[in-house]
Amino acid sequence: MINIEGIEIDKPPFQLEWIGDLLFFDWSLIGVYKNSDGSPFIKAWLDNDEILNRYVIFEVKLDLLEKYIFGKLPYSVLISNPVKDLMFCVEFDSIDNIHSCKIIAVNNFPKSYLPENDVCFDEHEASELNRIIDSFKLKNIVLFNKDYAFDILQESKNTGTELINLHLASKNNKVGYGKIQSQVLGQALVNYHKIAEATVVNLFDRSNKTVAPTTAKSRWQKGELEKVKQLAVTEYLYDKAASFSVFLKPLKPVIYDNTGKTTSETITETIFNLFEAGTDLSKLNDSMYSQSMLTAFSGFLKSIKENDVSITVQYANPFKGNARKKRFDSYHAEIIMKNLSALDISAPIKSRYKGTFTALDRIRYTFDFLTEDNKKIQGKFDKQIIESVPRLNLQKDYLVTIETVLEMKSGRKDPIERHTIISCVQIKEDR
Repeated sequence: MINIEGIEIDKPPFQLEWIGDLLFFDWSLIGVYKNSDGSPFIKAWLDNDEILNRYVIFEVKLDLLEKYIFGKLPYSVLISNPVKDLMFCVEFDSIDNIHSCKIIAVNNFPKSYLPENDVCFDEHEASELNRIIDSFKLKNIVLFNKDYAFDILQESKNTGTELINLHLASKNNKVGYGKIQSQVLGQALVNYHKIAEATVVNLFDRSNKTVAPTTAKSRWQKGELEKVKQLAVTEYLYDKAASFSVFLKPLKPVIYDNTGKTTSETITETIFNLFEAGTDLSKLNDSMYSQSMLTAFSGFLKSIKENDVSITVQYANPFKGNARKKRFDSYHAEIIMKNLSALDISAPIKSRYKGTFTALDRIRYTFDFLTEDNKKIQGKFDKQIIESVPRLNLQKDYLVTIETVLEMKSGRKDPIERHTIISCVQIKEDR
């Protein structure tokens, strides 16, 4: 390795925390760090011999880092403009112990280490890029949402069918141009299907009060649940290279509801609403998302985090010319997973219903209640109102307030609903 003039010191006079890499190939070549004050630093690989790896470490101005990431200046300018014109040349041995450290002036930095002026940032060579952008609150973040996914609307028009697209990419060789590790692809397809299936069951559950009254009756008839689940099934249509992109189409034929939406459109619209709600706890608490949907969503995000991949989910309807798109990477997956884990499913939910009692146990103080939209609810009476139970009449209509608590049980994926009537008033008949 060539000699560099500088002042010998034991080690750099700062502690750094790794944030991400601007260039990663087998190991970190250009790493981004921050010190205890939150200022950005660059650690760039320069050279090596049989024993040592040489790096240059320097503080970088925030605006230069931002311009480099967003394609406004080349790497040669970034590395030539350290804060205070000072750099630290550090040599590490094979187990990352510091062998030597020098303070050098930027004028003493060997020109042979400078890259060509046309060497610029390539987001596909970076790792944890969104974490870098978020950590330093860099501007123009909206310019950096390129994921090279295909134009899903054009694809759907070409095939003449609704399409769902999973576009996968990574910096760790699990996904490459036209190739993908089998477990990564398998997990992506299975986890997305789990979200779709949980969404379908929730949408078409006849005990769900959001379902249209025309479909309301007892919860599931024999064989009906399996038929409903088939609405979530897709068919592997084809894949394309650009990282790795999978295109799926609904297995069932197009079915329109009374609002003019196809079944697949309704399903994917709900899924994308769930995706958008991921960063907003108040929206995640919305009763339109069942616990099964949230559990499936968490599993989808967990595989993204564990495999350190990014997945862009797209949907397009060629008949209406509309499309939806949402991208997840390991950094944002972790944020949403924290939101999901923070949900307090044990918090009671109070709801009011009109209907009639179909069964009353005046010893155990339990009930069966049928709402006016044919939702069947079973539970018990609150201790504060058990004295009124003997006077209840199966032939009368009542307005009840029911408190519902979700309880998780060992060995179960979905919570158990516990219903308690806390208020019950007879509805007087009109004379």
